[in-house]
Amino acid sequence: MSDIVIHLPLADYVQKVIDEKGLKLADVAKDSSLSEGYLDQIIRGLKSNPTRDEIICLAFGLKMNIPELYALMQIAGTPILSAGSRKDSIVYMTVTREMGLKRCMELLAECGEEFIILSNS
Repeated sequence: MSDIVIHLPLADYVQKVIDEKGLKLADVAKDSSLSEGYLDQIIRGLKSNPTRDEIICLAFGLKMNIPELYALMQIAGTPILSAGSRKDSIVYMTVTREMGLKRCMELLAECGEEFIILSNS
């Protein structure tokens, strides 16, 4: 993705990423541990306030890099990753190394860090 547009609504930004990367909703759902129905609600603008952890999961499903993740977090109104947080450092590392959500969750568990998901998986 070339230009990250932070002024877009969450629904439009997520759809833009899906379109630009040629992703399928089923694959985004699988890679994010979010249900297709829940993702559809986000894309249609019916779910505009996902939790921070849901946004992180969504970023994995959307195959985002750190700048894209930060844009997504800003659009969603959640705090960006903090270097002072072990949890956020693990998320940062797994995103930058394209390790996927499953590996991120494993590393968080190994370090005793809680990751709250998901009532809609």
